[in-house]
Amino acid sequence: MKKKLISLFLIGAMTTGMVAGCGSGNSNADAGNNASSDNAAVEGTEAAADGTESTFNGTYSNKQVILGESSETSGDITPFWANGASDYDAFKLVTGMAPIDRDQTGKWIENPAVLDNLEVTDNEDGSRTYTVKIKDGLKFSDGSDVNADDYLLTYMLRCDEMITDLEASNLTDSTVQYVKGYDAYSNGETDTFEGLHLIDDKTFSVTIDAQYMPYYYGQALISNQPESMDLWLPEDVTLEDTENGVKFSDNFTSEYIGDKVQAARYDYNICSGPYMFTSYDENSYAYTLTKNPNFPGNFEGQTANIETVIVKYTPQDTMMDQLKTGAVDILYQVADGDQIEQGLDMVEEGNFNYLSYGRAGYGMISLKCNQGPTQFKEVRHAMAYLTV
Repeated sequence: MKKKLISLFLIGAMTTGMVAGCGSGNSNADAGNNASSDNAAVEGTEAAADGTESTFNGTYSNKQVILGESSETSGDITPFWANGASDYDAFKLVTGMAPIDRDQTGKWIENPAVLDNLEVTDNEDGSRTYTVKIKDGLKFSDGSDVNADDYLLTYMLRCDEMITDLEASNLTDSTVQYVKGYDAYSNGETDTFEGLHLIDDKTFSVTIDAQYMPYYYGQALISNQPESMDLWLPEDVTLEDTENGVKFSDNFTSEYIGDKVQAARYDYNICSGPYMFTSYDENSYAYTLTKNPNFPGNFEGQTANIETVIVKYTPQDTMMDQLKTGAVDILYQVADGDQIEQGLDMVEEGNFNYLSYGRAGYGMISLKCNQGPTQFKEVRHAMAYLTV
């Protein structure tokens, strides 16, 4: 089927629906569903890296799409050790099943594909507890069960002192800092996370600290996806519930979990999203992601309809030539004026299309004021002066 290519001139975050769920009713839906090449994933694109050769034959199907990124990927797909935008774009495609999701308007809503029941309790101390029960039958990409402790692992692993012992950052999750007991747990003052509780295999609770209540986007604070216990931790390391909160078993030490964590870092092979990590080619800076057959869908029940997604670095000086020759199917986040002008010329010539987001008014820089360098007023003031 002869289809148009899509060139995305965007500055912002990519949602799963743009690549994985393109069956929506917008004007570019038909092109988005089929903007994918039958070319070989990595081998077929290397020859076209300079824009001079291509295996592109002018036909498209839903078998594969090659997404060109403007920054280098690193192979470090999880956000614990690196903060590359291209790596994170790939990470977002292989993670999902959050109990709270966002609809097309950005509104936070309950995700019926994952959530069996949600109870909200306002406590006497002003805090708020969200008790989440997930559905039976949820599976990771390897077929293993998704359980409540996998969701709690997301909160704990991303702020635990042990993760910094392994040279990672415990500042990667902007939602966990609102959970009651976060400061004491992340600072290593206690081994128990007060605001988390493991109720049973499918039920857990998250208590938001009173100082952050009321919070308009309260449901967003329980929108984390599960992280597989089997992927990250040795089999005999478990999460245990106590009256004071959740804690890891006593064998949870950086020395004991280190090898397992490092393996998961570069071989993220148990995934919760519409796609699953298959491989990384360090020569072409390319992730190969394949459709996850166990993904239950987003809040609309929508699953991936493209079999393979390649996320690869596309140098700015050749990106438009690669788009022309079919070495990439989509360019993402093109911000250079010359490249945008060239792309718009290609659109006028036909066979190409683009999406853009209007931007009006001032941008916003969001700072974490309770941790890291930006906890100091002087640092925040200095940053404000630099942006004037």
